[in-house]
Amino acid sequence: MSKTPAVIFAGSFFLILIAAFTVYSGLSSLPPEVPLWYTREWGTLRLSAPKNLYLIPSLGFAVLAINFLIYWALLRKREGTAAQVFALLSLASLSLLTLSALRIVNLVGPGLRFSTSALNLLHPFLVGLLFSLCLTPLLIKLGKRLRLIDRPHGPYVDVRPLVRLGGVVIFLSFAISTLIFLPLNKNLTALLLGGLLLTVVGAIDDVFNLSPLALGITHVLATLTLVLGGLGISFVTNPLSFLGGPKFFQLDIWQIPFEIKGLTYHLTVLADLFTLVWVFALINTVDWLDGLDGLAAGVGVIAAAVILGISLRFHTPVTATLSLILGGVLLGFLSFNFSPAKILLGSGGYLLGFLVATLAIYSGGKIATALLVLALPILDTLIVLTSRFRKGKPLYLGDKTHLHHRLLEKGLSVRQVVLLEWGLCGLLGAVAFFLTGWKKLLAIMTVFVVGLLFNQLFGLTASELKSRVRRVRAG
Repeated sequence: MSKTPAVIFAGSFFLILIAAFTVYSGLSSLPPEVPLWYTREWGTLRLSAPKNLYLIPSLGFAVLAINFLIYWALLRKREGTAAQVFALLSLASLSLLTLSALRIVNLVGPGLRFSTSALNLLHPFLVGLLFSLCLTPLLIKLGKRLRLIDRPHGPYVDVRPLVRLGGVVIFLSFAISTLIFLPLNKNLTALLLGGLLLTVVGAIDDVFNLSPLALGITHVLATLTLVLGGLGISFVTNPLSFLGGPKFFQLDIWQIPFEIKGLTYHLTVLADLFTLVWVFALINTVDWLDGLDGLAAGVGVIAAAVILGISLRFHTPVTATLSLILGGVLLGFLSFNFSPAKILLGSGGYLLGFLVATLAIYSGGKIATALLVLALPILDTLIVLTSRFRKGKPLYLGDKTHLHHRLLEKGLSVRQVVLLEWGLCGLLGAVAFFLTGWKKLLAIMTVFVVGLLFNQLFGLTASELKSRVRRVRAG
């Protein structure tokens, strides 16, 4: 799949999520009957129960899946032009379906209940996309001129001479777009300063290969910047509250006051420690995910889309704006980063993980939602770390035992692996949005248990698998 159709299909999937979010956010406020069957005669025959509005995103998903299969079949027959027609057809069809969902909800219900219209919400997305599309080729030319290209490092001996400064593009596009649409306050300043620190140190690492200790200290300092800026996880929802326990576990009860230049600050020990672990973990998880062209950036788009849905549900327009900007920036970057890439994300994976972790906090501390969306890369990271620990290897030492590397060894192409992992993360993202409470906890546990079982069987040859099955039956 070439880059343009990949971006088109990603945009089409994003439209499905918007349609689903629109229906979900307005469903409880709709009247008993809403207009839906426009092919029938005027009157009550055109009306339907509000829950049937879910047919719109469901139909959109079916259209996307069918068009993608047709596109793939035509591509294998080397009918590139016809294949691109079906990619564009998906985008056009899903645009109409999404507009239909927006029209119905805004016509008979309260709409999205934002102070701005749905059209205005697209402005941050388009501006972020535009900046990314403009800045990326400029940085590619600058990087090539200054010879800031990838070189052999760690276990990666066979590297391509590509510019690795993708994080600089993402930060500049994100920061400029954010300053255009949002007023600068303490929280936003902390987010941008932490991102700037990771970008600068990451760019230096891309050129000079810094030590893991230096990078780890940088990650901690970036997280502490968030904490000092007032961002943190002050509570965690109790998914088992229906059994009689508290609805929330408060993490900000234990506070230690201290003064800096006459100003009093409060160190909330548990909340700040939890925030530090969460952000630090996601910074490194997303960076380790960046092993194939476009993989981490695409997962970032999916995470931004889910955070957008959470923002629409809980009416937090600041987070919605930030997620739209991030989604636009990453889609623009993907047009140059998807296989075969013209630029690499490099240490920008640290920045991407930092932004996703922070937006999850911004959207109301929806840590369980982010855990489910990123369950695949998180589980892969835990498995790899466990394997390194058992073998006595340094945990920070890179290798080629991640899931995407093993899928490549099984014969899949880079694009097939990337699309497969995008699809799985997209599916988990949809599940994360619609499930709540204990159901979401059960989904997370199910994903991790199934993932661990899959990992036990993955990599075994057919003879080894049969031998193990015979031993179990005989045992």
